[in-house]
Amino acid sequence: MLGARAPAIASHDVSIRPSQFDREEREVEFSRALAFSDGVFAFAITLLVTTLDVPSLSGGDLNHQLWEALSDIWPRLGTFFLSFAVIGLLWLRHHRLFSRVRQLDTMALVLNLAALAFIVLMPFSTEILGRYGQTPVAVTVYALNITFEAVAFIVMWWYCVRRDMLGETLTPSQRRYELVLRMVIPTVFLVSIPLAFFVSTNLAKDTWFLAFVGQWLVARVMVREGDLPAQG
Repeated sequence: MLGARAPAIASHDVSIRPSQFDREEREVEFSRALAFSDGVFAFAITLLVTTLDVPSLSGGDLNHQLWEALSDIWPRLGTFFLSFAVIGLLWLRHHRLFSRVRQLDTMALVLNLAALAFIVLMPFSTEILGRYGQTPVAVTVYALNITFEAVAFIVMWWYCVRRDMLGETLTPSQRRYELVLRMVIPTVFLVSIPLAFFVSTNLAKDTWFLAFVGQWLVARVMVREGDLPAQG
């Protein structure tokens, strides 16, 4: 009896901890991974609003006091919208990648968790920048958060490509296009760090907006070189 039941137990263990699964066969696992990732993005982007403190006022002329207090919050408000845009852009990239992935394994899930860790850290680095945005250290903390976050997603994408986990086969031109496009954000934020220390923190922060314009310019230039890029 024990010998007859052993194969069933082994098979059950394998189904609980699969090393790799196809999307059609394991749609539940895909849904859980995607739902968990979406939840992390939603939680992090919601927590950004906690970096904005409502002024506590008392006494006379509250209108004037409130106006002055809100004026002090403007830098934090700008940081909030910047972080919101960055997280939103990375969520779009993550969503498009998962829509193309047809297989996952344990390592892909681990890389996904590593990337999400830096998403969760975003409210912290956003508040640091909002409070101490004129210091190079605050700029560095924020820039490194975005850099590591973007690089982690690039590593996950590259792993899926190398392991043939996508639903399509990318040509060398398409791989190059996607890699260069994904490198724009971490490159811009990494370059801003020495600018903050040796030139100006305001200039360093201004360069971050080039990450969004730069992606559009890179896409325009590289599409002309050959194959049309894959979406995502």
